[in-house]
Amino acid sequence: MRTLVSGAMAGAAGTATLDLVSYVDMYVSGRPASTVPERTVARALARVGLTLRRDPARRSAAGALGGLAAGVGIGVAAATVRRLGIRLPWLAESAGIGLAAMAATDTPAAFLGVSDPRSWTTRDWMSDVVPHLAYGVAVRQTLDLAERARTDDTDVQLVRSEPPRGATLRAGVLGAAAGMRSSLGFAAPLVSAQGRGAGPKAALGVFFAVGEMVMDKLPSTPSRLEPVGVASRVVSGAVGGGVLARRAHENAPIRSLVGIAGALAGTFGGSAWRAWAAGRGVPDWQAAVVEDVVAVGLAAAAVS
Repeated sequence: MRTLVSGAMAGAAGTATLDLVSYVDMYVSGRPASTVPERTVARALARVGLTLRRDPARRSAAGALGGLAAGVGIGVAAATVRRLGIRLPWLAESAGIGLAAMAATDTPAAFLGVSDPRSWTTRDWMSDVVPHLAYGVAVRQTLDLAERARTDDTDVQLVRSEPPRGATLRAGVLGAAAGMRSSLGFAAPLVSAQGRGAGPKAALGVFFAVGEMVMDKLPSTPSRLEPVGVASRVVSGAVGGGVLARRAHENAPIRSLVGIAGALAGTFGGSAWRAWAAGRGVPDWQAAVVEDVVAVGLAAAAVS
């Protein structure tokens, strides 16, 4: 029963995160909501001799309910796998859960002839992959939180009490840095890692951060306000907030949500700064360097 409840909670949290990232993508890109979920449910019901009403509102609700059922089901499956003693590294487990959720929705759609992934564009794939990876991160962190709550009375008290303001602020600051430079959400925690393997982790973090700063100055680099750019910053902010929470044994889902909010603020704030500077004749590379300094300073303050 504990496994079922914690898995359902994790699945619900993951589904809420997936919806958040998807709606941000829809808002930024202006794309309409996908009709694939409702058409998949309708085709599945037709296979067993049932008919879904043609009322658009009910069809849309049926698609949403189907997605919610899939999200909660994958959460329960992930909790069951843990219960069996199968553990993976943080990144591998999060990605595995996200890809499992993606398969749970895309496979029936392809099997029933509703959608053909082979015909998808790169943007279509990114609009599907990024929200599901965010789902995996949220599920994994929620399961971690549930386990700590069961095994340590101190952690139970921590979950029930209001999170410390300082930790929440750090998550928001790191999220803002990730909004300016998407790599900093995970690169800054890598650079500040301690213990075994700290050196290689720091080198990897520096590599990603410097690489993005160089690419940011290239004329061919797309706008951060494109769907992929916004989504990558949102995921990075969520990951960064979760990592900071795990280090302090604090409430990871709350910090991830704060990281997402900070990432959105950093994304649109950084873009506004570059536009303001360009309007006053400041060369873009100079405005970008100023933003680099601010982003690195925020990330350093968050992980110090």
